[in-house]
Amino acid sequence: MEATAGNQVHMIWNQLIGEGLLQYDLQAEAAQLTGRLMSTVIQNLKQDHSFFRAYNAGTGSGSGERNSIEGLAPVGLFLDTLGLRIKSARCVTLRGKNPFPWPVTVKYRGLVVNRQTDQTKIVFPDGRAVTLDDPTYADVVVD
Repeated sequence: MEATAGNQVHMIWNQLIGEGLLQYDLQAEAAQLTGRLMSTVIQNLKQDHSFFRAYNAGTGSGSGERNSIEGLAPVGLFLDTLGLRIKSARCVTLRGKNPFPWPVTVKYRGLVVNRQTDQTKIVFPDGRAVTLDDPTYADVVVD
């Protein structure tokens, strides 16, 4: 059964809300929103093997068109909330700390960034590693 329009969650609108929260330094609130959005997408991928145009606000079940690009997980919002911007496999920008209640590991072209609650470890493709105590605001670059 299709959800009513007032009961649907659309990723794009929630992404804009999350970006606004981050603009006002409300990282914890953005993390809570992002975590719920990601959980909803994961739930539908596990159950229905599909993204949906929208999701039911009460149950999290997908509604509308299946495999719609509108229902993709907000990966950019997730990384921004995490305080991680990967500019290249040799340049990473960190902001703040990991606001999620679990450690997050991101891999990109041989680069591995692991953000814990109080520490970030970066391993570059050439094997060089940098460990920073969080919260931190840093550009980490290897030549």
